[in-house]
Amino acid sequence: MSMVKVEIRGASAPVAHVILNRVDKLNALSAAFAAEIRDVAGALKNRQDLRAVVLESASDTAFIGGADVNELGQLKSPADAEAFIRGLHQMIAAYRDLPVPVIAVVDGYCIGAGMEFVAACDIRIISSRAVFGMPETKLGIPSVIEAALLPRLLGWGRTSWLLLTGENIDAATAQAWGFSEFLVPPADLSATVATTTEALQQAAPKAVRDQKALMRRWENLSLEASIEAGVEAFAGAFSTPEPAAYLAPILARMARK
Repeated sequence: MSMVKVEIRGASAPVAHVILNRVDKLNALSAAFAAEIRDVAGALKNRQDLRAVVLESASDTAFIGGADVNELGQLKSPADAEAFIRGLHQMIAAYRDLPVPVIAVVDGYCIGAGMEFVAACDIRIISSRAVFGMPETKLGIPSVIEAALLPRLLGWGRTSWLLLTGENIDAATAQAWGFSEFLVPPADLSATVATTTEALQQAAPKAVRDQKALMRRWENLSLEASIEAGVEAFAGAFSTPEPAAYLAPILARMARK
């Protein structure tokens, strides 16, 4: 039985909903589960018609309950540990590297590698019953791989508290700390996701992809180089018909006034 369900919604501007479905284990990340999640991204990355990817859980109890502790307990050597953690990194990187926006929808527990997975997404929408934590130090290991993204979202002080203490935070704290873009009641999650995906569907598809790629470049460039990269991206946009197509109705409306 598949542990990941994929639903493609919207015919003309499709959005892929990737639904994590190892709910009997709180979506804990085993090596096999992580590989299946990674492979779904591999199947989606070359779809030129895709507008966005939504990551969500089939359960309201947990988005991802961390790494599978049973598998952690079976790691007997540094080589075993490296293979396991590289597998989790490859899963997260596969979604971070998708050319379209990735939206994480979190309801319930989001722990350890689950929080890192969410940090790697472009947009985060959480419910008021979401719980976040990085408990690795309580398991005798450091928080690694995409935990390196957390200071960019939370700042160094809050990241230090989270990683060093291993304590959980509630949804309101995560929102106040800048981890999520929207905090809503559980009943409003679907509507909030729909509002975001509809906005992405209405935007120019190549421009959205170009914007995401440019923002990724900004992460590793100086301010001056980032500005120059933006100039190049702006100029490059006019090598396609997309600006003219999207500007035309606006200019027509202005001409009628």
